[in-house]
Parts: sequence; structure tokens; C-alpha cells
Amino acid sequence: MAPDNNNSTTATLHLPCDDIIQFKKQLESARKVDDRIQNELNSRLPASAYFRSKVDPRRVCQELFESLRCAHSSRDSAIKRCINLTEQEVRSMLGEAGQDKAKGGAATGTASGAIGKSQSRLRQLRNDLYEEEIIQRNTYKFLYERCRDIYVPTDLPTDLKFSTGFVYDERMTLHKHDWNPKFNEAPERITTTHARLCELGLVQRCERISAEPITDEDILRLHSPELLQLLKDSQQMSDEEQCKLREKFDEAPLSVHTHDAARLSAGGLLKLTQAVLDGKLLNGFALIRPPGHHAMRDDFNGFCYLNNVCLSALKALSSSEGKRILIVDWDVHHGQGIQQAFYNSSDVLYISIHRYERGEHWPNLREGDYDFVGIGNGLGYNVNVPLNEIGLSNAEYLAIFHNLILPIATEFSPDLVFVSAGFDCAIGCPLGEMRVHPACFAHFTHYLMSLANGRIVIALEGGYCLSSLSEGVAMTVRTLLGDACPRLEALGEPSDSIKETLLNCLTALRPYWKCLRMQGSTGDMLIPDISHLSLNSTHATKLKYPWVEYNPELTPEQLVAFAKEVDRLTALADLRPADADANNYRTCLAYDVKMCRHENLLDRSHPELPRRIVYIYDQLCAKGLSGLCRFASSRRCTDEEAMLFHTRDNLDMMAAWRNLDSESDRFAELQSRFDSLYVHPLSYDAAQLSCGTLLSVVEEVCSGRSRNGYAIVRPPGHHAESDKPRGFCFINNVVVAARYAQTKHSNKVRRVLILDWDVHHGNGVQDAFYSDDSVLYISLHRYDFGRFYPGSSGAKENVGCDKGLGYNVNVPWNGRVGDAEYLAAFHHIVLPIAQSFNPDLVLVSAGFDAAVGDPLGGLKLTPACYGHLAHLLCGLAGGRVVLALEGGYNLASIGEASCHCVASLLGLPPLQLPKQLVPNPSHVTRIADGRGVDARAVCQTCSDGSENWLCLACLETHCGRYVSKHMLSHSESTGHVIALSFSDLSVWCYHCDSYIVSPVVEPFIAAAARSKFGE
Repeated sequence: MAPDNNNSTTATLHLPCDDIIQFKKQLESARKVDDRIQNELNSRLPASAYFRSKVDPRRVCQELFESLRCAHSSRDSAIKRCINLTEQEVRSMLGEAGQDKAKGGAATGTASGAIGKSQSRLRQLRNDLYEEEIIQRNTYKFLYERCRDIYVPTDLPTDLKFSTGFVYDERMTLHKHDWNPKFNEAPERITTTHARLCELGLVQRCERISAEPITDEDILRLHSPELLQLLKDSQQMSDEEQCKLREKFDEAPLSVHTHDAARLSAGGLLKLTQAVLDGKLLNGFALIRPPGHHAMRDDFNGFCYLNNVCLSALKALSSSEGKRILIVDWDVHHGQGIQQAFYNSSDVLYISIHRYERGEHWPNLREGDYDFVGIGNGLGYNVNVPLNEIGLSNAEYLAIFHNLILPIATEFSPDLVFVSAGFDCAIGCPLGEMRVHPACFAHFTHYLMSLANGRIVIALEGGYCLSSLSEGVAMTVRTLLGDACPRLEALGEPSDSIKETLLNCLTALRPYWKCLRMQGSTGDMLIPDISHLSLNSTHATKLKYPWVEYNPELTPEQLVAFAKEVDRLTALADLRPADADANNYRTCLAYDVKMCRHENLLDRSHPELPRRIVYIYDQLCAKGLSGLCRFASSRRCTDEEAMLFHTRDNLDMMAAWRNLDSESDRFAELQSRFDSLYVHPLSYDAAQLSCGTLLSVVEEVCSGRSRNGYAIVRPPGHHAESDKPRGFCFINNVVVAARYAQTKHSNKVRRVLILDWDVHHGNGVQDAFYSDDSVLYISLHRYDFGRFYPGSSGAKENVGCDKGLGYNVNVPWNGRVGDAEYLAAFHHIVLPIAQSFNPDLVLVSAGFDAAVGDPLGGLKLTPACYGHLAHLLCGLAGGRVVLALEGGYNLASIGEASCHCVASLLGLPPLQLPKQLVPNPSHVTRIADGRGVDARAVCQTCSDGSENWLCLACLETHCGRYVSKHMLSHSESTGHVIALSFSDLSVWCYHCDSYIVSPVVEPFIAAAARSKFGE
């Protein structure tokens, strides 16, 4: 059957390459084809098996795949054509400028401006191509998930089919210890685990990567030629020769199959790593043996022969994609082989959590203690977290992640993450004697997936209790595939020994990591002098290893008890795959343009503009994100629902506004009665619609039809009090939503976390739950010692009362903070408290007015950082997270931030955070003190007053690029490149082609705000 010949999908697309504004408009229009195809799939391919029998599903999928292919090919060609033409244009202009210079002439300001303009256009075109790749991937993924069991094109690229790679090869089971069938490092470790993964359908959801033996060349990146030759010779050794060899190495017996298995183990991981680096896969898990992290340059050690992770990391470092690598080793034994390989390198950050018992636990090395932090360039890049008692569980390990691993890893900002994933710290393992629950490994993995654009490669190391090993690996792979983290049981207080260990680690590492310096210090930090100690004390203390087999086993009673405990913990987790029900979507959206009817009739420039929600929705559509979501129906909340918090008198008062004439003089009088509020005859209708639409999203999530959601609503709600509206807010949306969930879904939702990242403190939410221990309210807000709106209610001392004591958490900012501070608050405050609270539902008062360029917030949070915050919250409550729009008044920032949040809700990895942009002093001719700025000034060229900018070099006012482009022309002719928008008070650099933030321009922003808002 021929594909659908819709002109919009098959016709050649021509985009205007010389006009970036028209280019973007036409490209966005062309991208609507993706939404149409997704909607057509939903309508033509019903989820119900009965209705599917009425259509030819294979034909439907085939036609739509072909339509999509044509549309994507056309857009690709059009964008690349513009890039090629613009590259030629730039080369030509640079060549002419070079010729003029060679002749002794000087480039004119106009010529320089033209070159800069073309270079700026080229950067934007390349960004559009990158964005196009993401949109195409998302749409293909949507079709693939719906059609995967019906029809998939044979030539569909692998990286569009799957995001997670999986390595397993039964040839690795040939390596075994024939003299002791019960030896802990046995083939059953991977065969039993593989069977469990297949039972859960996880292997089928991954891209299988065939293991290939690692080459000699790659082995010799780390290991000595002598050790490699010995491994080769082991294939022909007699039993007697093998027995003699056991005494040369510590816990590393060889067999005739060890060589082949070790090569496959290392080679499989290397191939998986390369696929991730090449962008063919997002992440992957290697179910391999023998393990590797103890193997050293000249030594087999601890069941390890080739250091799998080291070899893959060294290969990655030689590529352009892996210049900074993080290795997290949660195996219960210290990976001294990895530590030695990178001990003097700043390219690799190695973090190991291991049982130590003050050196008494194997491998019994002094260099496994907290004070071995690296040497030379590697100072601070080796992090040991020694555990000095057994029986540690989720609370202790999560404390390590929150207080040490996440802060350091975030500051390091790796390009690639490896995990040496030993599951011998899991409950029931006789070698580890720890009690980490299988579900907790999902949380470790989820945290690490926020790094390196999600590029994470996990390799099996230890783990010798088959039940907890299998379940731990399953939880890890599920998380890589995008399934929700299972709920954890209530966390206890971390042990005293782990507190001591963390304090020791913080003391030793504080000089090297800025993120660890915020707690302050009580005085001189005494760190032992270890300069006289060897990095490898193995050779200094042990020259021969008498073969005394250490093979602890559990008693039959212990085996039964641990198996029951693992079964109980597994039963608590919902192990259904994310797409088990074709009717279910991961993320739902809700939006209704009728909320725009609430507007300020007296001040059309008021920051709480109706088009805030329109812009957000348009951006989600333009980036292809809306098509991946279910849409929840908008509705008005009922009076009964609103009265879950608000008084009847309050609702009646707002309802009476409907009778006002829009021309009435009473609006000014009404607005003067309230705190920061404007009133419209349809304000109450819009507020009911805002609240009810959020309730629709909450219903979708609580009923299980969607995992998470985002309500694009206005007016906002978190300032509204029970008896009066306040601060742009009428009905307190999240308060009503929390009570609605607790009331209607009382069997599922008892504890609710409300996380408020709006720049203003949510006084109304705090008041609603101040004495309630069923709702944990955490607010991160600008405070300025009580001078910032809404005042002193957001003080850190306000922690709740009565039963709610401790359940109100304020994080008040008294300075201009940004990404680093917000992430630190999440790592050290939000996540530890939230994990301990263990909510059934997470509601986010998602105001984006802390973002860069917001005219009211004045903070420096980048839009991408909001994606990180959303990702971290998705690890809670089984992934049941609902975002409700609150504030945010810079359209560019709220649109981009919303896209990052929805991408995280959809399971896309958050982007690596950029370094803070600052203006180059050479680009600013003169910065005045900002006094006398008139935010209502008209363009000095055309007298237009709709959208103007202030040049911060000469203080001239000109219109923006969406009017007559006079500020752009001014910049090109004068070389003045820094301008302030009177619309949203953002600052733009024409040279960098980016928004910028710097203390240098803050006086201008403050002066413009005073002029614009009378502040």
C-alpha cells in the first residue's frame, strides 16, 4: 500500500536561509507534521484489541512510518542546505576581510557586523539541526513503542529503536572452579540473573550487544605484556600448574577457560561503551563475568583477571567524547585496581563505597581508607568511603550519595559515567554482610542518570546471593530503561559509624571540592600524613598467598530467611514495564486557552500575562514534546473541591466579580483592597479552570493512567490564603490538589510532598499544612532577610507546629543564587528529607521566576537546571510527580524551562549544565550606573513603543527584531552588543547570541524594574 501522500510530508521543503526568524517560523510549521502523524496513529490504531480487529494495524503503522520518514528527510535536507549555504557565505566574507587586511586596509564596522550576523545565524542553524535530531528521535520512539509488535521498518536505526544496551554471553559461564562447585564466583551468578531479566521482559526491551574478545592492543593499555602472556598460557596449563599459580595471586584461581571468558567480559563492556560514546545507545548494562575491578597492571586479584571498567575507561579517554569520566564503585570490596590506574589523573574521578572495618576486611589495604585522595594532578579525584561496620542498609548508602557522591559528581560534570556494580552489598550476600535492598540500586542508578547527558555504562562486578543479585540487577536495568524507581521502605537514621566516615571524607576532600565547603569548619583539620605509604601495599606485605579458600556460605536456614526477605521486598515493587498497558502514557499534559481570559484591564504590561501559558504550550509543541504526552481534559473545580481549603465567603466574593462591567471604575478600588492582585470579571472562572485542570492531571496520575504530569495553568495559586486571594493567586491550586488526592484516593495517597521552587515563598501552602504531618512542604525561595515578597513567613525557623513540627522546610536565599545553590539544596536538604518522608505523591509548585532574566525573581537558575530538579524528584513516590505552573515572567525562560521539565518527566536525560555566561568586558564600551532608565521609552528610530531594548553601551533605545530590528541594526553598525529588554528585563549579547547574567548589568535591571513596576 502506498504511503499517505499528504503534501506536508512528501513535498520538498524550502526554508529561507537568510532570515532566521522566518526560517524558524516555517520550520516550526513543518514540524507540526509529527504531531499530526502521532494523532493519526492514536485515532487509527485503537488500544482495544476489539477495535484493532476492525483495522489493518500493520498497514496503519507502515503508512505512518513512511509518512514520517518523508517528513523528516525533507526537513533534514532543508536545514542542512541552509547550513551549507551559510557556511559558504561566512567563508566568503572572512576571505574578503582577509584580503582587505592583507592589502593594508581595515574592516569596517559594517563589514564586521555582517560577519558576526552571519556567524550568529550559522550557530542558530546548527542548534536547529541538533533540535531536529531530538524531535525526530522522540517521534520515532513514540511510533516504535506503539507499533513494535505489529510492524517496524527493517532499516530503522538502532539508536531510535532502543536506548539501553545489554551484554550477555553464555561463553562466560565456561570459566568456573572445577575443584569446588560451590565456589561463590560461579556461572550461576549470570545465568540465574539473566533468566530473571528475561522473566521480567527486560532483556527483550534492550538492544543486545554481542560480546567480542578484547584485543591485545586494548588490554595493553593497562596490563603488562607479562600478565597478558600468563593469561594466554593458562589455556594449556595442567591442574598441577594451576594449583601452583594460585599461590602467586590473591583469590584469583585460573582455569583453562579463564582466558576466553576474561577477554569476552572486557570486550563486551568495551563494545557497549563504544556504542554509548557513538550515540547509538543512551546507556547500557553488561552482565559479565569474571569481574574486573581488583585486577591490577601486573596482578590477577580477587576473582578478577582483566580490569573491565579500567580498560573501557582508558579507551574512552582516547576518544573525543569521553574526556572526563566518573567511575562509581558500589561493590562491597574496594576496587584497588581502578584506584591505582587513575590515582594521579584528573580525567577520571573514582568513588568507591566499600566495607573496610578499619583495614580488617579484604583486600585489607591501607590505601582503601578515606585519606587516600590521589596524588599530583589526581589530588581530590580519588574518593574512598570506607564502611567500618557490617549490616549497613539503605539509609547509610543514600546518605553517602546525598552528602558526597552527588555533590562531587555534579561539580566534576563528567562526559561519561561507569558503575562498577557489585551487588555483594545487597541483603543476603555472605561476602558483604550488608543489607542494601534491591530497590535501592534503582535509586543509585536514577541519581547517576542525571549526569553526563544520561550516558552511563554499568558493569557487573560482585554479588553472591543469587536472589538479591538477580533482583538488584533487575531493578538497575529497569531504571536504565526508564521505569520508575520502586518505593523504599521507611529509612531509619544513618548509623554513627557512617556519620564518622562522612565527616572524615568531607575533611579530607574539602580542599579539592568547592561543593564540600559550605558546612564550615570548627578549626584546623588534622589529616594523617600518608606520604610514606605505598599506593600498592599488596606487594609490600604479601609475596606469597598460601591457598586458603575463603568461601563463606549461608546456612540452609539463612538461605530460606533471606530468600523470603528478598521476595517480600520484591513484592513491594511494581515491576510491570512502563508500557505494559497501551492505554497508559508516561506523562500527561493539561492546558486550556480559556485561562487567558483573566487579564489586567488597567495595566497591559503586567508581568502575569495571559500569553505565559500560550508560549509554554507552543514551545512544547515546537520541540515535539507535547506529542509524546497524553492530554488530560481541562475542567473547572467545583465549589466543594475549592472548599477543601477555601472558605465559602471567599469563594462567594470572587464569584460576585462576574457581575462587574469590564469598563467599571471599581477595578482600581477592588485591586487596592488586595495584596499584589489584579481583578477581571472572569478571574474566578479562570481560577476555577486553573485548579480543576490541575485536579484532572492529579486524577490521571493517581488512577495510574499516567505516571506523571504537568498542568500548564494560570492564574497561579501558592500565595492564596483560605479567606482571601493574594499575590496574583485566587485559588490555592496545589493545596486543593493535595487534599483532593488524599480524599479521593485515600487508599493510595496518604503522604504528599509539595516542593515549591517558585522564587516567592508559598505562604498559602505553608499556612494550610503548618500543623499537618501528612503533607511535607519544602520551599526554596528568595528571602533577602524578609524583605522579598511575601515577607518573613519564609524564614528558616518556621518549621511547623504540633503534629506538623518538622514538616515545613524553608530554604530562604539571601543572595543572587543559581544552579549550584539549588542543586546543593536538593542534594543536602530536599532529597534526604523527602526520601525519609517517603511520599505517595509529589506536587511541585513549579514557578520559573528564579530563572535567568526573570523581571521579578532576579536569580540565575538556568532553564536546563529545572530539568535536573524534575529528574531528581522523579525518583520519589514511584515516579508519581505532578508539576503545576506558578510564577515565571520571562517568556523565553519559562518556555525553555518547561521543555526541560517535560523532557525529564518523559524520561529523557537532563542536559549537562553549562558554565555561567558572563559578558566579555571588551564587548561593553561603557556601563553607566543605571539611573534614569525609562522602561516606557519608544524606539529612537521608528517611535514604536511595543517592544524595545536599551543599549547598555550608549543608553539608546531601539525596537527589537520582531518589530523593525533597529536594535540589531544599531549593534551591527556600532559594535555595541549588550542590550536590555524592557519587555522581560533580560539582557542579551549579540556577539555571544545568548542571554547573559552578570553583576555588572544588575543596576540596569534594577533601574528598569523600578521604572516599569514602580518598585
